[in-house]
Amino acid sequence: MGLPGFRIQRIAELQASLRQRQLVHYLERYRIEDAVIPGIGPGRKTLLRCHNIEDAGDVIESRLGIQGFGPVLRSQLLSWRKTVEQGFRFNPNEGLDPADIRALDHELQQRRTALIQSLSAGSTRLTQALLPWQTERASLVASLAESAKQLAQAEANRRALGSV
Repeated sequence: MGLPGFRIQRIAELQASLRQRQLVHYLERYRIEDAVIPGIGPGRKTLLRCHNIEDAGDVIESRLGIQGFGPVLRSQLLSWRKTVEQGFRFNPNEGLDPADIRALDHELQQRRTALIQSLSAGSTRLTQALLPWQTERASLVASLAESAKQLAQAEANRRALGSV
């Protein structure tokens, strides 16, 4: 089913994106509601939360097209994120996050379950697909038997007429 190879490939992808994943986890620790950002008070923080922008990792230019957030406020948010990001230090020795491995294993288990269900249902679908052919085959065999009987009768009639 290729699942072990798929797991190895995904682990390699996780390793390759280790720096980015560490950065995302780092940024997620910095909540907007706890931050002091010029021009962004409790009301605007609530508005951001309503748009699922809750931490520094969520502060991305493309997500900030919110009514009431003009260029100045977007700039303040992006500046805050940049300041937070400057505190990030990549640790290559940290390795993969166990939560990422659990998520991968969960995904693989779901794929495995789906494949097993598909294989289990396959024989039923095959039987259902063959049913019309089997019915037609039985009909053709009966028709062929009738034709053979008529042919035998015709040959018997021909022999009987030939001796007269």
